[in-house]
Amino acid sequence: MDYFRVTDVWYERIGGKVGAKVRFEKLSLSTKSWWAAKGSSAPVPYHQRPEIQAEFNHCAACQTAVPRIYNEGWMCLQPTCDSFWKIHGFEPPVDLTFHPNFIEARASPATEVVPHHDLVPNLLPTLEEDGEGVSYSRIAWKGIVCPRCQKCISRKYWHGWKCTDELTPMSGKGETGCTFEKMLTVQPVSLRSVIDDFGLGPNKRACHFDPRFAVPDIDDKTLFPYRKLTYRIPGVGSITHFVANRIINSRPDGPNDLFRQLQVADFGLRRYPLQQSVGKRATFVSKTILVLLTNKSSVAGTLTAHFAVNYGMPYKYIVSVDSRPFTDAPHEILRALGRLTWATERAVAGTGDAFLPPNELLMLGYFEDMKIGYHDDGESSLGPTIATLSLGAKSVMSIRMKYKYYNGLSKTKTLLKDDPVLVGCRMEAERQSLKGQMANGEIDQTTYDSLRRKALQKGKCGEAPIEIKMELNHGDLVVMHGKNLQKYYEVDGSQKSRIIKEMILTLR
Repeated sequence: MDYFRVTDVWYERIGGKVGAKVRFEKLSLSTKSWWAAKGSSAPVPYHQRPEIQAEFNHCAACQTAVPRIYNEGWMCLQPTCDSFWKIHGFEPPVDLTFHPNFIEARASPATEVVPHHDLVPNLLPTLEEDGEGVSYSRIAWKGIVCPRCQKCISRKYWHGWKCTDELTPMSGKGETGCTFEKMLTVQPVSLRSVIDDFGLGPNKRACHFDPRFAVPDIDDKTLFPYRKLTYRIPGVGSITHFVANRIINSRPDGPNDLFRQLQVADFGLRRYPLQQSVGKRATFVSKTILVLLTNKSSVAGTLTAHFAVNYGMPYKYIVSVDSRPFTDAPHEILRALGRLTWATERAVAGTGDAFLPPNELLMLGYFEDMKIGYHDDGESSLGPTIATLSLGAKSVMSIRMKYKYYNGLSKTKTLLKDDPVLVGCRMEAERQSLKGQMANGEIDQTTYDSLRRKALQKGKCGEAPIEIKMELNHGDLVVMHGKNLQKYYEVDGSQKSRIIKEMILTLR
């Protein structure tokens, strides 16, 4: 690695299209370049080098001064010129070779050309550990250069950096890892700094519902002082939002205490490698890296953006997270488990289904300006119920139908083998009619598929509109119940840009 400056930008015709090429020069000649041949001599200082400059000619057609780049001849390199990419009026040969003057030319040093930062930034001394929230700022999430072995280290741990850990691959037999580690002094983010409400929460939170989205059933009596908001998706399941308030949050060992304790205690939160980073291809949205992976492999060793720890059953959906038994869980985790289990039991009771005790708790920690994108929790080993406790800053949870169920086909235009025709899907009436004809034996499978494809070609496919939108505040719980809810729908947990930090605990 090194710093360079751009000396030339020119255009060429490449494969029938016009593309740009760039020439760079290394800024500093005081050290040998990393790409230099082993055993080669140090670079010659600028003042000891012969003065070599590229040849320039003016184009007769456009009057532009253009350097001679190739041995085969001079060409105008302005793509708008009639003489562009021609040598004496003819197309140049395919295999061009660079002119030595163009390669060996060196621009004179310019004192005003200075790198933006040092090539090896020294981040650690700039982190004021006594400042509130510094340990969780986005800059503190970045990697550092090990002061002992000069290796680049990602921040894998909630509390800091380790040069070598149990997941660090060793390149050879007998190799021992560097023992350097730096754990930051944690100054927890105060609840006051992430909550705008007076008194750290209202006595009763007013709920305003946008008519563009689903409006829930409101129950202020059954679980008082919680407000119970229930959203029902026909034929799919239900989503219950337990709205907390100041009284609930301020109770001993309640959400206020949990928010602070979960920041300070060491629960084993860390970042894990993505399973896609071993070279597999993916066509789904990952809740862990917050980006859409479509037929692409992530770089080997890519880590999740957030930090995670799992208790109970193993979690191995898109990221294999270290799982610990509930018997080893600290008191704070067990208290969160109790709150989530209580909410799950109350939500399921309203559906008439049997309550299945949760057996897994996934804890996620986010730094400044992070969010979780559209995803589902549809691991095959999970039951029909998932509960979430949100602590700290406010976030917005949006729920929409998955692309293929909304449109009736995948993004690669593959028809669904079994189209559920969900309420609110695109071309719902036509799809429902064709499905009925198929079920009644009026048409066979081939005709059904042909007519479906023809119907779905009307209009444009796109992402489903948001169906449910909930504002989650500190202490709120959400329970999603229904065996098909995670199959047909996906969730986005976007935070507001000013948020400092949030903890999310999900029980399944």
